[in-house]
Amino acid sequence: MRCGVRVASSGLDAAAIPLRLVQSSPQAVFPNLAENQAERSKAPLTIAIPLAMVGGILGLVGAFQTELPGGILVPWVWAPVLEEVFKPTGLYLLLARWPNGLRSQVYIALLAALGGLSFALIESTIYMTLYFPEHTQSQLVFRFTAPVMLHVVASFIFGMGVNRELFQSLASGGPFPKRSWPFFLTAIAIHSAYNITVTILEVTDNI
Repeated sequence: MRCGVRVASSGLDAAAIPLRLVQSSPQAVFPNLAENQAERSKAPLTIAIPLAMVGGILGLVGAFQTELPGGILVPWVWAPVLEEVFKPTGLYLLLARWPNGLRSQVYIALLAALGGLSFALIESTIYMTLYFPEHTQSQLVFRFTAPVMLHVVASFIFGMGVNRELFQSLASGGPFPKRSWPFFLTAIAIHSAYNITVTILEVTDNI
């Protein structure tokens, strides 16, 4: 029942993909974009909300490969890293198109939480239909409550560290801004702690 699942051992390299691709080529994503227009305009809600939610689906890139070897590092380390980095992909696209148009940091975090919500609902649906089609009612309720809340909360926290400064740092080849790291690490730590806790509960037959 844990959220995290097995992923390839090159997790840290893969984790950099969405940020670097989107940041390095916003014109490829939005070819008609003029930089001065992006500086002034705001992202319409009718675009921001759906894109944030659709982008959350890409968190599945780091999920559902449970047959691959990797030991406890996979669900406890790599899966939380990959999923938290990939879930805000829609948010990265929005920042590439409207670098100054996402109103506030809390607004950005709320969009990230929407990405986490869409990811969690799809992940749980796949988990219950493919992995445990003969699940009990209690398993179904658990799967659509605890993991969903986990992803929404973790994505919101992660989103507090995603902003224009992050993209500028990546463009210059510099490290992540110092103010972003606490949010990133906190989100990943919460996700990892959840996976560890649920693993223990599963082993002890408590869920």
